[in-house]
Amino acid sequence: MEKAKVEFLDEFYNLEGIHCKERKGNFFKLLHYTNPEVLAEVDIKPRNYLENIFYVDLVIRTKKVDKLIEILKEGNGLLTSKIIKQKWFFEEAFKDMSEENIVNEFLPCLSFSLRMKILKKMSLAFSEERNDKMFDHIFERYGIFLAQQFLFGCTSVKISEIFQTHKITLSIEQLKRILAKDSNLVKTYFDEYKKNHGRMFGSTADNTDNGDFLSYLVWKYPHLYSEFMTYLDCPLNAGRLTTKALLKTNEKDILENTEQLPKRFHIGVVTRNVKDFHKEYLHKYFPKKIDEINDWNLKTKIEKFLNKYPKKIRWNVFSEAFQRAYDTDVLDHLEILNEHFMLSAPINVRAKWAVIKYKKSDDTKFLKFFDKPKEAIALLKDKINVTSDRKKRCAFVQDMMKVCSFNKDYETYEEVLKYVLSRHKNEDTYTCQEFFSTIVEDIDYELSTEGFCKCLNDFVELSRAKGDHLPYRNMSQYITFLIKKNLPYEKTVEQFFTNSLKQKYVLESNLNYFDDDFEVKRVLMIHMANKLAPALVGKQRKEIATWLLKEIFDFNQKYNDFWIDLNEVPIFTEYLQEIFAKKNVSDDDDVTFIEKLILNNFGLYDRMPVKVCENELLEIVKAICNEKTKNWIGRLFNTLLDTIKFLRITKFEANLLESFFNELIFLLDAFDRKRAIEYFIRNEPVVILKYFDKILQTEDDNSLVDYHLFKLYSHVGFDEKLINHVKPLVDIGSTCENKKQVIENLSKLMGTEDFINLISAYIPTKAKLDLEDEQQKEMYEVQCALSKNLTNLDDFAKIIPLLYPFCQGDYLQSSLAILYKTLYRISETQAAPLINTLMERAVSTRKHAVFLGFNILPEKSALVIFDTLAAKETNTSAKKYLFQGILKYFLKNPEESVLYKVCKSMSFIDKNDKELLEDLAKSFEKVPIKWRPIYFENTWDYLTDIEKREDLDVSNHRTKLFSAINKYDIEFYSSLKDSFCQKLLKKCFFSNDSTFMNKDGVFSFVVKYLLAYKDDKHFEFVFDIIQSYKDRYWETYDDNQRYIIDFFQYILTIFVEMDIAFFNLFETYWERTFKHEESFSEYILLKFMILYKKNPNIDEFAKQVSKSLGELITEYGPFVNNLLLETVRQFYEYGLNIDGFSNQFAFYLLKADKSDINCYIAASIIDDDKKFEVVDNLKTVDRAFVRILCHNLIHRCK
Repeated sequence: MEKAKVEFLDEFYNLEGIHCKERKGNFFKLLHYTNPEVLAEVDIKPRNYLENIFYVDLVIRTKKVDKLIEILKEGNGLLTSKIIKQKWFFEEAFKDMSEENIVNEFLPCLSFSLRMKILKKMSLAFSEERNDKMFDHIFERYGIFLAQQFLFGCTSVKISEIFQTHKITLSIEQLKRILAKDSNLVKTYFDEYKKNHGRMFGSTADNTDNGDFLSYLVWKYPHLYSEFMTYLDCPLNAGRLTTKALLKTNEKDILENTEQLPKRFHIGVVTRNVKDFHKEYLHKYFPKKIDEINDWNLKTKIEKFLNKYPKKIRWNVFSEAFQRAYDTDVLDHLEILNEHFMLSAPINVRAKWAVIKYKKSDDTKFLKFFDKPKEAIALLKDKINVTSDRKKRCAFVQDMMKVCSFNKDYETYEEVLKYVLSRHKNEDTYTCQEFFSTIVEDIDYELSTEGFCKCLNDFVELSRAKGDHLPYRNMSQYITFLIKKNLPYEKTVEQFFTNSLKQKYVLESNLNYFDDDFEVKRVLMIHMANKLAPALVGKQRKEIATWLLKEIFDFNQKYNDFWIDLNEVPIFTEYLQEIFAKKNVSDDDDVTFIEKLILNNFGLYDRMPVKVCENELLEIVKAICNEKTKNWIGRLFNTLLDTIKFLRITKFEANLLESFFNELIFLLDAFDRKRAIEYFIRNEPVVILKYFDKILQTEDDNSLVDYHLFKLYSHVGFDEKLINHVKPLVDIGSTCENKKQVIENLSKLMGTEDFINLISAYIPTKAKLDLEDEQQKEMYEVQCALSKNLTNLDDFAKIIPLLYPFCQGDYLQSSLAILYKTLYRISETQAAPLINTLMERAVSTRKHAVFLGFNILPEKSALVIFDTLAAKETNTSAKKYLFQGILKYFLKNPEESVLYKVCKSMSFIDKNDKELLEDLAKSFEKVPIKWRPIYFENTWDYLTDIEKREDLDVSNHRTKLFSAINKYDIEFYSSLKDSFCQKLLKKCFFSNDSTFMNKDGVFSFVVKYLLAYKDDKHFEFVFDIIQSYKDRYWETYDDNQRYIIDFFQYILTIFVEMDIAFFNLFETYWERTFKHEESFSEYILLKFMILYKKNPNIDEFAKQVSKSLGELITEYGPFVNNLLLETVRQFYEYGLNIDGFSNQFAFYLLKADKSDINCYIAASIIDDDKKFEVVDNLKTVDRAFVRILCHNLIHRCK
């Protein structure tokens, strides 16, 4: 056993390989082949970064629980992440530990960030029953926010209970876990979400990622789609797989919902998977009237379905659906169909349709659908013969071409072109271009005849003879045609490219026309390289040769099977020899040429390289790189790096690597140098090892690369060499100008303890910067940078002593990052003393102590900190932080005791702090509904108090509060204290104070307050306020009297939502306050509202209104006719707001009784398109007044 242990240790400490992945592989091989008993006994002392990681792997393999717990408590993130992935560890480590001890003894030994991760892993490893107990203890110690991270592992009963008793907002990941556990729990969550937020989960008002969860739900659990639709107010779109799954379980529901099917489901899946869909269901998407079938929206909907069927059966599908929809044959209604429907029709049907359409419209666009092209051509020739307008003649000629092209009749097409060449050869340039464009845009290369080709060529020659310029795009289509048909193309290509050879960008643009056909493009590039470019000379020849090389290189890369061998292109080999002959490059074109040559020959490709002397090429590369004034090495860098990666098969590649690190690396700028070094250290550290001393020589700006990477290779000494190289630069007396960078690099490379010892001389001895102290002034910039770089260390417990001198005075701001990172990564027991110390420091430090205390410490400890500071804090800024802290804490952990601390702390808000006053009102929406009444009351009282005490305008904040509570139901208002409501209403209902004139908000409050109680006591209170206001202003001539009318109008606009009991009480107290003559319109409107509530059927309602109108006329005479008319209008326009109500009401009013007032109102409110029906009614009445109304209507209808 002892010998085996020694052998294992020897192999462990001398693992083969340089790359960390290679070492890792060898380490796991060693574990695999070593006796488990030996592994359990060996005692490893890690010496470097990788050995630390392997040590943890070994401890996990041997399941040494105690040691793993120690590593967890140390808190190294890299090491702990390995442990928490082991489910067995949680089962084994905590099997004998009570849930109370886990929460109150073990968890406090962990950092906050690790604690959050551990809780999630525990919940997966523990039983549901144990998780229930864990949840209770976590909740008791840390509050609901932390406890909810554990919730998904609890029993369904527990989860449901928590949803219903606490305002929980789950993350998408947590919801997915809950859904996998029990879909009913998600429904419960949705219900509670609506209660807590006042809106449904996933609604458009949600500015969250909730929609992502709903998409996941539909995709993963399609069988739940129908169930969950009732819980949501947002549509869920089902994809292909989901639609297919849903059709198996909910086919009938999906198919019957014609409104949602095309919007929410995959139509292609529906048409394929539902048997006889086109026979049984498609007709439901057709409009009710046949002549509406071309309506854009309806047509588009039908086409969506039709396009999912194969073209060959599409017309039959349409015909059968049409027959089912209208019980008539579609062939009898061809005239109503448009081109979109007819494209899939049989030729004979389409021809019949085209004849009908053409005869009806004389539009030549239908001629191409004739089944006999010659007949269509003849009609067009006749039109040409009698048309003098040049544009129309041109259009008819183009129509002739389209007829032939559409029908693929190239014999007739040949005749048409001969006709054009004969009759229209003298047309102007533009017309000829239009003709040519129409021809070449749609040619069938297989069907086109020899005669057609000759005519097309004659057309081109005619244009050249006339000196007409044919558009490049159309000429490119013609060239493609020539090459595809194996016709002579050289002359046309030469004319196409010759003029553009002098301008590279034009040449490039012209070649781009052929991008869609790579075979044609290949032919053209070879032709250009061998025939056109050699004729050029000088700089122009070089420029075009370089550009062509790039184009051919890119082409070879994209179309490997159609490779163009560069050795077969003389212009390239000649150009290369010219460069080799002068042993240097002279311009950018030369550099580009060499760059593409290297990419073609090395690294990327292994076939058909250009024949080249590799030694000469290397010398050329060096010459390029040494040209400092041009910075060509920057352009060439990516090519060189690609060439020396990995394989390095050729001598050139091997020599280039040697030259790169011995010479060229010194010429690179820092950014490119970093990229090169980083690539090799990540992928081929053996290269870095070989040239490491050379690389160190380039480290002039101390920004070699991310030093974390070198830490991975501490086993080959990279870290030690780097540290020894730059460590002297940190000394106090060092003249290094970049100490900050050096310190940053060392913080990434060194161990925590070694780094602290190295920089100990820079630890501040004074809290404030002393401008008289020269040494401190020189060190201050470095000290601030140093505090920021402490975040790169990994043992945060050892950093704690440094936080005391750094987290104060002029050093605090630069030290905040390390303060926060440390406190989130040290244990709770270590964090508490540090936070307590910070609480005793200056205001700026105390603010952060409050925030961190609330986030990291247990609930009781956090609240003790708050209470302690709140009791003695006098600084305004600190008080603001205290209030913000307790408010945020409450929103995360909503409990009654915390809420009262929030309310009490409102006094901390400074009157000038507009930002905090704004947050105070805005936060109302974030407070759980259960606690909103208390929060509202206290916020309102605070605003009222500060307004009175400080003479401050708080109307804006008050308005926001009113706006926020408007959407809540009466349950919220019944939860408010009655005394508070009365106090509020006395102050702002019918107040002369303009700051309370947020009418809708106040009126809404009054109405919901009355609805919450619906008793005499509360109505009497409200109407006492109205009476008091009436006594003061009703008889005045200013705007104040309008306030009462506005309140009544508000009641009218929402009366549909009220019940009859409310209106009975409202009527009683309104009539007690106002005589009928004082508010006649309101009296009538109130009567109408009550009648409608009792008789919502319009026929019965009209009868009751008729009766009421008769009584009013009897009592007040015909002088109130206009008032009654306006009152009726107000009622249906502002109260009911139902489309078409006025017309129906007019008819039923006349049906009830054709009295003068009924006839007058009916004639006045009827819409124009319905007035003759009223006229017919009025003609049956033989009274002078009604006859006047009747004739007036007749004349107005004309």
